[in-house]
Amino acid sequence: MFRRLLLVVVAAMAFSGCLTTKNSKAIQDYRSAVNEFDRRLTDGKNYRIVKGELTLQPGKTTLQFGGVLIGANRWLNVESTVEGIRFFEASERMPSGHAVYLIQQNACCLEDAAFRQILFLKPGDNVPATEILAKHFQYKVAASDGPSALLVMDFTNIYSFGGMLAYWREGGQVTTFAQAPATDYAIVMREVAWHERSQLTLAAMYAWYGITVPLDIVTSPFQLLGLLAYGRGMAK
Repeated sequence: MFRRLLLVVVAAMAFSGCLTTKNSKAIQDYRSAVNEFDRRLTDGKNYRIVKGELTLQPGKTTLQFGGVLIGANRWLNVESTVEGIRFFEASERMPSGHAVYLIQQNACCLEDAAFRQILFLKPGDNVPATEILAKHFQYKVAASDGPSALLVMDFTNIYSFGGMLAYWREGGQVTTFAQAPATDYAIVMREVAWHERSQLTLAAMYAWYGITVPLDIVTSPFQLLGLLAYGRGMAK
């Protein structure tokens, strides 16, 4: 009888284990817009270079990249104004404009020399973007196709996003440098559509709280005993 009771206690501790907390983390992971981005590692590299287009309008500069979001006919637009940088998904391709390049960091970490050179760019610097691409990323661009902007997007953290954006004028002189907000994907990428994620699946995950919360309440004494036992074991 005692053994059966012990087995029940052990099973409750093993399989409940703060299911509510685990479900909350699963929801956070699932909601993240990072799931909409193609972050595959190719050619043994932890980054990839993607060519895009840039168009200019009064008070606004827009970069667009294809093949960054998972699925066909999906375009990521990066809009830069005096108010900051805005990321959003577009359903139509922009007309061809000036060449721009995206350095998409998919795994840690960007080479320190490359990171520092890009991070410390400032208006007036005579450091062509072609030089940065060739020197640090072995990516050569024809002089006639020299980029007018370079965007770094860091996807090494599933919860927070960070990026750097620099613009050049003809002749290779930096005109503007800005850092994209290093904050939650849910805020920065809120205008990226739900394609890989499902609102129905998310609703089911929230409904799961109806089971995890009561179960955690019932098994909380056993979970507490488990934590106390674990703490004593670590203290020895």
